[in-house]
Amino acid sequence: MPKEYYKVSYKTFFNERVKPVLYRRRETYPLYVQITYDRKTTALKSYYFDVFSQAKYDYIGMTIDQMDALESRVIDFVTARYSDRFTLADFPSWYKVFNKCVLDSVETPFKEWLIGYFEAEKVAGYAALLRQGMQEVCALELLDEFKTTLAPDLYERLITKAASEAPPYIPLAAYVRDRQPKGPFCLPLHDWIQHERQVDAEDFIYHQYRDYQMAKILKTIRLLLHPHGFPT
Repeated sequence: MPKEYYKVSYKTFFNERVKPVLYRRRETYPLYVQITYDRKTTALKSYYFDVFSQAKYDYIGMTIDQMDALESRVIDFVTARYSDRFTLADFPSWYKVFNKCVLDSVETPFKEWLIGYFEAEKVAGYAALLRQGMQEVCALELLDEFKTTLAPDLYERLITKAASEAPPYIPLAAYVRDRQPKGPFCLPLHDWIQHERQVDAEDFIYHQYRDYQMAKILKTIRLLLHPHGFPT
């Protein structure tokens, strides 16, 4: 018999059954995602709330509405990609693969590179501060402040060396900020892997950050976020 298909429905909600957390310095119940399919329902903690409720991301001003929109986009992507074999049992694993923010994923490796850079430049104080505050400040905020606080030659060497040595946070952050000036400051993996998005990113990076190689950026993200491909 042919398989019967059911409509996937979903919504986000604040889960008042768990402890509230700090979001923008105020206690807020965590955002969850509820998925309903074939008269069954499951709930997952919102990936985007989990990431962007961190204090370091206060700097980028992510709103709940933006998180809600991001959740909608990844759920729509997953349900379309796996429409012929969708199950609630498989949904969490698909969701966890495709919702990852590329910028958030390369942020910590980029900060680790910055620590090594400052140590090599004999600026141990910067390295120590960054090591202690790794999870307290957003990499975008660091870059914005480096422009005015670092000595010009130190800053220029940082930008030059980053192109050949560092994870590609600098060009990707600039790309997202340029294309989404009102937010959200996020580059979901399911969006990044679209051909049109990569062509657009390559065009931006070619004109603004010519020292970066798109092939190397693609490889870095692939090895970091989907080294074994995607679920079939």
